[in-house]
Amino acid sequence: MDTVLINKIPDTETGAMIAGTALGTFLMFFLCVVGVIFVLEIVGLWKIFTKTNTAGWKALIPFYSEYTQFKLFWDTKFFWIYLGASILYGGLYSAVIFSQGDFSIGIPLLILSAIILMSISLVESWYMVKSFKKSGWFFVGYLLFPVIFLLILGFDKSVYNPDFQKLGSHPKSESI
Repeated sequence: MDTVLINKIPDTETGAMIAGTALGTFLMFFLCVVGVIFVLEIVGLWKIFTKTNTAGWKALIPFYSEYTQFKLFWDTKFFWIYLGASILYGGLYSAVIFSQGDFSIGIPLLILSAIILMSISLVESWYMVKSFKKSGWFFVGYLLFPVIFLLILGFDKSVYNPDFQKLGSHPKSESI
């Protein structure tokens, strides 16, 4: 009778192996999905850079790709503000997460840097979409599904407008 009860008790090593296998499978699937999204984003940016008569390989280099986007669609001084806010956000996030004591001053700065990052990113995205003469609804789609709309922007027949007024929302009007 004792043998029957012992065989019905689950083996903890087997349960741990099953859980580890499931977790590993999930992580591999997740990494594959993230990798595909990353490659699609690079393809979309490459095509957009090509449409703007910029070398497509610039989409492969992370910081230089962002710098090139700001150069094409807005102004590079905002790239430096964006980069500084990103570094501030990363440092503050790490300090808040790993601080053992009170870090109450870091929370408002963390929120402020996040607001700065989102604001700059939204405006730069707006100028990118509008420089290809796309509608506000396209911009909303870009915000909801950025990789898909990067690919649409890269592969559609829209033409880049280099005369787009970078600090305004309308193309430059010609004087009479």
